[in-house]
Amino acid sequence: MAARRTAAAGSGGDTESSPLDAFVPLDELMPWSVRPLRTGRAWVSGPDPVALRARWERLAGAEAAEQERLFAPTRSRTPHTSVAALPGQSTGTARFAREPGPCPDPVRILHGPYDEQWLLPDHRLIDAARPELWRVADGQQLFAVEHGSAPEDAGPALSVTALLPDGHSPAGR
Repeated sequence: MAARRTAAAGSGGDTESSPLDAFVPLDELMPWSVRPLRTGRAWVSGPDPVALRARWERLAGAEAAEQERLFAPTRSRTPHTSVAALPGQSTGTARFAREPGPCPDPVRILHGPYDEQWLLPDHRLIDAARPELWRVADGQQLFAVEHGSAPEDAGPALSVTALLPDGHSPAGR
């Protein structure tokens, strides 16, 4: 539980206790938590919106076999998967193979503790989109992301962001 401790709770006490005993578990400070979204395929996110729109156009215009290959199907998503639209997004809900629709406007996401990327916010493309995160995402919502659980990890243990986190971290919480 040492990797999930933060915020000093007080001082004093037993000299035989661990230094970690002075910290409150993160779960007690923030009782509601959701795992970050997991794309399942690398091509749905990238460093710029122009590249994402080009990927969309290539995929949407491809013949069936090529579309299947480009889509990179997983257990969760294929071009034939039908899902609801993400909260706050107006994207297609028909099977991508039948009706891809227009390219959604890419959105910014947090990709690891120091990297911002763009994402195609279409639920048909994202393995684990975590609709509950999209439901609370607005101009005022902040997300606390726990990054590391390994003692040798030199990166930050926790970051706070207004961007949706994509789970690209060792802890992935």
